[in-house]
Amino acid sequence: MKIKLFFVWLAVGTAGWAQSGANSGQIVGQVLDPSAAAISGAGVSILNKDTHFKRTATTDKTGRYAVSDLPLGPYVVSVNANGFETSAQDALVTLGSSVSVNFSLPLAGKTESLEVTGNDVPGLEPTTSAPKSILTDLQIHELPSQGRRLQNMVVETPAAIIEPECRGFSISGQKGIYSYVSIDGGDYDSTWGCGIRARSESAPTFGLGALQEVEVIRNTFSAEFGRSTGGQIQMSTKSGTNEFHGSGFYLFRDGTLSALNAFGQSPIATVNQFGGSVGGPIQKNRTFFFSDAEFQFGSKPVQVIYSLLNTQGLSNTPSGQALLAAAPEGTFSAISNSQSVINRVDHTFSGRNSFFGRFDFTRTLQTNSPGATNLSTGLGLASTTTSAASNQVTQPDSNYTVLGQVTSVLSSTLLNEFRVQFSREVRPRINLGEGPQVTVNNTQNGSGGTVAIYGTAPAGSWGNLGFASTDNREQAVENLSIVNGAHTAKIGVDYQYISGSADYNQTAGGAYTFNSLAAYLARSSAQYTQFTGSGLVDLTIQEVGAYIQDEWRIRPGLTINPGFRYEAQVNPNYYPATAAQNRYPGATSIPSDTTMFAPRLGIAWDVANNDKTVIRAGGGLFYAPTYASLFAQSLLFNGGNPDRGYSVSITNPTAINSAFQSVGVNLATAPLNNLPVFSSGQYSELLAAGTGLNSVSYFDPHFRNPRALQWQIGMEHQFARGITLSENLSYINTVGVARERDTNLGPPVVDSTGRNIYSNPRPDPQFGVTAITEPAGRSLYRGMTTSLNVRRSRYTIDVYYTLSWNVSYDDAERGFTSIRYADVNDIRSEYGYSNLDERHQFQANGNYFLPHGFEIGTTMHVNSGMPYSALVGYDINLDGQNTDRPVLNGAMLRRNTFRNYGFKDISLRVQKNFRLYQERKQLSISAEFFNLANFANVQLAGAAFTYGAGQMPLAAFGQLRNPAGQYYTYNVAGDPFQAQLGLRFRY
Repeated sequence: MKIKLFFVWLAVGTAGWAQSGANSGQIVGQVLDPSAAAISGAGVSILNKDTHFKRTATTDKTGRYAVSDLPLGPYVVSVNANGFETSAQDALVTLGSSVSVNFSLPLAGKTESLEVTGNDVPGLEPTTSAPKSILTDLQIHELPSQGRRLQNMVVETPAAIIEPECRGFSISGQKGIYSYVSIDGGDYDSTWGCGIRARSESAPTFGLGALQEVEVIRNTFSAEFGRSTGGQIQMSTKSGTNEFHGSGFYLFRDGTLSALNAFGQSPIATVNQFGGSVGGPIQKNRTFFFSDAEFQFGSKPVQVIYSLLNTQGLSNTPSGQALLAAAPEGTFSAISNSQSVINRVDHTFSGRNSFFGRFDFTRTLQTNSPGATNLSTGLGLASTTTSAASNQVTQPDSNYTVLGQVTSVLSSTLLNEFRVQFSREVRPRINLGEGPQVTVNNTQNGSGGTVAIYGTAPAGSWGNLGFASTDNREQAVENLSIVNGAHTAKIGVDYQYISGSADYNQTAGGAYTFNSLAAYLARSSAQYTQFTGSGLVDLTIQEVGAYIQDEWRIRPGLTINPGFRYEAQVNPNYYPATAAQNRYPGATSIPSDTTMFAPRLGIAWDVANNDKTVIRAGGGLFYAPTYASLFAQSLLFNGGNPDRGYSVSITNPTAINSAFQSVGVNLATAPLNNLPVFSSGQYSELLAAGTGLNSVSYFDPHFRNPRALQWQIGMEHQFARGITLSENLSYINTVGVARERDTNLGPPVVDSTGRNIYSNPRPDPQFGVTAITEPAGRSLYRGMTTSLNVRRSRYTIDVYYTLSWNVSYDDAERGFTSIRYADVNDIRSEYGYSNLDERHQFQANGNYFLPHGFEIGTTMHVNSGMPYSALVGYDINLDGQNTDRPVLNGAMLRRNTFRNYGFKDISLRVQKNFRLYQERKQLSISAEFFNLANFANVQLAGAAFTYGAGQMPLAAFGQLRNPAGQYYTYNVAGDPFQAQLGLRFRY
């Protein structure tokens, strides 16, 4: 309550302050006379060329001016002063930009020719200290459209990847859940998932036709922004103008326009994408609208193939035949459909007050098919799977957002913003099978790996599409910008109320894991898990941020950006216990984090004060929120609320058989296509008997959010107008990363290889695996990015190369069975290369305008492989986790010792434009070619990670091909060459 009262007082006491720059930019400059002396009191007028939106300013005693919070677009900046000629220049305001427009006014009566600067070539922004990249309207809509997904847009910026676990945006080596996504200044993060709301592996989730710009700030962003130790991904939507403009498009591709992948499989069946947009004035110079609607209908055949049965010669064995009888191979049709509708209205009440509002709606429907590649250019679905049709899931998703902002000019030096947003996401889940999930491995054979999975996919399994959930976010932002001479200060508060519910009934139907086909036939399971209870969890999280940020142009050419931010996260706590005797003693409280203080400082030095060479540096503290899923597992599985969730996990075959026998079930004779699960009554008997099968999760009562110390330094030089080269060094040291650890293991016994074996009884026999969520992880990122940016009237080119080193303790994104260490008594040895350590990243894109209406857009990616760990393949140390690594010569192999293969892609878009009978109407025909060179891009997966328990690796470990030179099909094949045809009409 004290926290709430404090922030209410702060909001009132500051007359309404909050973030700016999230959906706007600013123009700054200096006005001098012919002798380079400052002109004080000069009038500066800034007029938007598309909407006639106008703002004014007056220069101070040093001739400086600044106009902040400008809507994006082209402007005319004009200056008039007594005794001097009026002069004007063009300027282009981009998202989060600080555009420098300086004047040297000729004396009255001595008019000099003034070259007006073109608005299509942005300058160096000599007052900006943070490294960032902008994707313009041209790049968003004219580069090769890889499924029209935002994921593929963001990776066109440096140090940005789609991270491999939850497919979120990883910026500068940080976890996907630690990047902040906003659209028009409103939070667009997912509460339960990772990355953008309504995220889909295979379909667009926000219409690209509505986007005007995408900005990615890699690190050391200003105190205006928070909730991230990673990058800030900010997007702005288009607004209408004084002219009616619109477009319509249709894109088509299918298997006949594609090559086969490295495994000889067709990458896609049919994808149709179409949509259109329209915008214009409702009342000229005053009220404007913009609407965009886009749709996708896609499908592809997915083959269920148990390839290991054939490669290991097991298809005709009794165990192989038993598997095929219980879960036949076959083909099913995966679908990926979406619709996205975005509407925006802008209105100017007067010269001092304006408003814009946005309503967007997205709906997706997709069938799960594991194995999608991170940069998929197709549906994002694998062509084959070892998961039977009964293990598939259909998941619809609906997302709604309403956002509104009022901007008020209070005086010549004060500007106020007030922004509110409400968003809701509904994500149900439809299982396509019945009965327990059954996973059949064959780790005792020379090739190892997963043979087949069938039965109901566990809800909450991140390998599938997740659990049913709802997600509501309410956000209020208030802001005051103060321009006073050399200072442009911003002070603000930002409040979010997050409420969500989830139906996390993981393995409600039970889940068996068999380590070999022989064990499968004998019903000798290596692991059995089962959940009981409602699985329902409801929680709320409150996030508050308050900041003060100053841009102090301390002298010509030197700007410092000091800032300070405070954040607090008020977390949910445990439900009142309905079975207090069963609650784990450590589950006492889930703390809120109210100690997140973040000082920051940035410096921008225009070395010669001529907008040619700028040195940028910055540093400070940054914090990331804790995601709802981590809280959910402790709220459900602390033991004290069996009505909501209990989970049994048994990892010993004898113990599993004994547990079923104790309730009168003979597992050895059970039918393989209908293996038994515990009824609620039998489950209660097991728990009442104190068998220690109940797995629990709880929060460290001293838990704190992740926090990062960051610094960066870089230099940018403009060789000629529109041609810049920059070099940037980044350092991000993140501590307090959430990690899972089992606190209920007895002292180990060392075996003959030197491995710790946890065969002793658990200290608390009432519980099994007892996972604490603690802020004990760490990651360290160091990166160097080289950027070349070229802007010319007939072509644009961006080239980026990033060399980085990324190490960490643990790369689990969220909770839910995310213990990743191999030995709880040797966690320090886990510190090594991160799963996100993509050492070399090269990206390039370009747009070219050729004679006769031809246009070319191209993208190129060359990325090195990410690390992977060698795994034994089963729980050899008996700690209840299948994370064991080989012990060689008395020492365990370190985490992520080995490297996967890299990724290469070149894509091309060719377009021919036809002017119609009216000059402003245009018809375009396009052809897009993805993976033009047909790179195989095969990645190691599945059995290729299984080393085995011996001193020598299994035959397939780290191998793409078998001895006969054929690809192992449990690896993942990249998308082959594909072509897409398109038609677009613009007016």
